[in-house]
Amino acid sequence: TYRNAWVMADGKIAVDPGRKAKLLIPRIKEEAQRRIIALTGQTDLISSMVKQSNANMRATELNDKRISGTQLTADEATEAVALRGLAAAIKAIRAKSNELEKNPPDDFEDDKYWQV
Repeated sequence: TYRNAWVMADGKIAVDPGRKAKLLIPRIKEEAQRRIIALTGQTDLISSMVKQSNANMRATELNDKRISGTQLTADEATEAVALRGLAAAIKAIRAKSNELEKNPPDDFEDDKYWQV
């Protein structure tokens, strides 16, 4: 995994932390993407993006209705809460990814790093 991060230091082969981080960052982004795809209940990136786009459009519709003074039905209010929850969960995954990229651990796939 780290063969491109090896350096010679004090006559010994060592892993350069900067090079190692550069190798891990794309993998952390992929892990975040995998988690978002799973969160949306999809199996691939395109389907997940479509799901997110549709969720954003529906959230906008519900918000526009509310702003116009029309009260949401009970079902619409429940849907709005679910859509906000989905958006918050995706935002949290992205934030965790950004955090991990600063100092990537070897075991970044472990759920302990992704808990919110």
